[in-house]
Amino acid sequence: MKNKKIFIGVGVIVLALVGVMWIARPDASDSSVDSLYTGSINPSYTDSGSVILSEAPSFDFGTVSMAEGVVTHVFTIKNPTANPVTITRLYTSCMCTSVALVTENGRKGPFGMAGHGFIPKFKEVLEPGGRAVVQVAFDPAAHGPAGIGLAERTVYVETADVPPFELHITAVVTP
Repeated sequence: MKNKKIFIGVGVIVLALVGVMWIARPDASDSSVDSLYTGSINPSYTDSGSVILSEAPSFDFGTVSMAEGVVTHVFTIKNPTANPVTITRLYTSCMCTSVALVTENGRKGPFGMAGHGFIPKFKEVLEPGGRAVVQVAFDPAAHGPAGIGLAERTVYVETADVPPFELHITAVVTP
């Protein structure tokens, strides 16, 4: 009977934590961002003068082994507009993933998950036609044995004027 009460108590706490994390997640509900993934530019974004594009906004690592350690990928982002775009923050959807921004002005980061440590704001301007590199590192062993299977993570690139631009990685984690 005592073990049953403990089990129920732990279950309630876990559900409460999941609920808090769901409520505190970055807002990615704007479906118009999806049009950026196809290479088209949504007029509502260009009206503000700010947009970021990536020719390949998602990457699949395939099968990765916990034993082999961290895997990395580099995304290239660009400003296709006639106006400067100011990148203000980078963060990830999980602490097993880190991200850094590399421009001609240097490197910012690595940064992790918002809410799990301080994610500083900065101002990195991408001039019209400008490009930057987003370096992503994924640690398949970060979640231990519970992390085996499909992992889907998101990197958020915040700008001054529009919802965050998203980059996605996936991997199938094995021991």
